[in-house]
Formats: sequence, C-alpha cells, structure tokens
Amino acid sequence: MIARPFAEIWREMLHQPIVVVPRDGAAGTIGTAAVAAAKPDGYTLAFTPNGPITVQPHVIPTLPYKPDDLVPLCQVFAVQYVLAVRPDNPYRTFGDLIAAAKARPGKLMYGFGGIATAPHLAISQLTIAAEIDMLGVPFRGDPQVVVALRGGEIDSAMLNVGAAKAQGFRPLATFADARQQEIADTPTVKELGYPVVSSAFGGLFAPKGLPPDSAKKIEATCQSVVADERFQRAVRQASQEPVYRDAAHFGQMLAADYAIKGEIVKRAGIKAP
Repeated sequence: MIARPFAEIWREMLHQPIVVVPRDGAAGTIGTAAVAAAKPDGYTLAFTPNGPITVQPHVIPTLPYKPDDLVPLCQVFAVQYVLAVRPDNPYRTFGDLIAAAKARPGKLMYGFGGIATAPHLAISQLTIAAEIDMLGVPFRGDPQVVVALRGGEIDSAMLNVGAAKAQGFRPLATFADARQQEIADTPTVKELGYPVVSSAFGGLFAPKGLPPDSAKKIEATCQSVVADERFQRAVRQASQEPVYRDAAHFGQMLAADYAIKGEIVKRAGIKAP
C-alpha cells in the first residue's frame, strides 16, 4: 500500500520505470532473501519493515541470508501499536485487563497478526513485565484479527493505532514511546508502569556490495519522496507514519533493534511455527 505510491513518486524523480514486485510469505523473509541474493547494482531493492532483518534471524536460524547481507538505505515509515478491545467489553481500562489476567491465568485471549511480528513481540514483553499469563492467538494478518475481535472470539487484540481507531475499538494502552495524537487520551504502557516500548519501522534496503555512489543517490532521492505530500498522505491512509532517516541513522536503529529483539525472542521462547 505504501511501496506503490513511493515507487510512483520516485519514478517521476528518476525518470525511469520502477516495478513493484510483491514477494510475501514466511514473515517477509522470502522477498528479503531474494533481494539479498540479487546482484548489488542498485536495480533490485527491498522495501520492507524491520522484521525480516532484526527479528526473523533470531526465530528462523536456517534463513538463507544474514542481516548484514542487506544494506540499509533509508527509513521511510513507522507504525505504532495499541492493545484494544470491543466497545462493549467490560474491561474499561488497561488496569482492568491486567487485573483480569492475573485473576484468570491463561484464560484471557489476545490476537495478533503473525508469529514474531512486532505486535507479538510487544505483548510478549508486556506479559513478562506485568507477570501475567494470557493466551496468544496468531492470525495471518490484521484483517483476520479485526474479524475475530469484533466477533468475540478473542478478548483483546494488538493492532496498529489507525486500524483500531477506524474499527471503533476501545484502545487501552499504546506501546509507543509517547502518546499518539490520534488517540491522545490513551496512555502508553510505559507511563502505566511497564517499561515496554515497541513499534515497527522500515524502508529501503539493497544487497550487500552496492557501490557507495549508488547508495548516496538513492538515499538523497529517498528523502525527497518521503517529503512529498502525496506519499505522506498515502502512508497515513495506510495507518502508518511517514518517517525519514538517512542510511547511517537507519542502520543504527536496526542494529539496536536486532539486539533488543534477540533478547525478547529468547526470553519469551518464541519459535517458528
């Protein structure tokens, strides 16, 4: 949803065709592996969230690539998550849900879109920090999570902020570093006393070995695309945030996230299905 508008605006700037090729599956590792194995000539790139780079290598040890087989070029988006319930749910606050989870260990069910995704890791951190036992139910993606929550199959769900608001669900707490403008009355998990901050972010990557001059050109035009109002509008319509970081800062974020996610995966005992 955001790769296509990015590519269209980028095409205008570079004056050459750009083809978006969806390669989903295996939590994004199939497409990422294809780019990692491609010729590093600047013509084959990955547009992906951080998961295949900083999370999945800890979960799937047999991946055909290593994180340093891809070169970060620029960050272009971020997404924040919220723990939400149906409007008629008896849990009015985050504290209500935590209290219920402690009173009924292993009984309350929460949904999330996929094993070892950002929402899964975030709530795994929370259950450790809050010392609660909840039953996690993985779904293929957010649309399935929304259907299950609306139908009462699960008690709560981890969704991105925009999706939770659009569906009319009651947000209990966000996992962002600060309160989100869209739901300013909703506290963060951190301010409620649990040191858990988690989000997803992503952008452009190239196969290792990309010539420095090519990397610099892509990085420079990337910043211009992110600044374009059309791209910013498309990202927000997809319930995400337009965020630009250059290659150096993007790389630093990825390195830090890789270390953090490795510890979370280990402590939570998360394994590939």
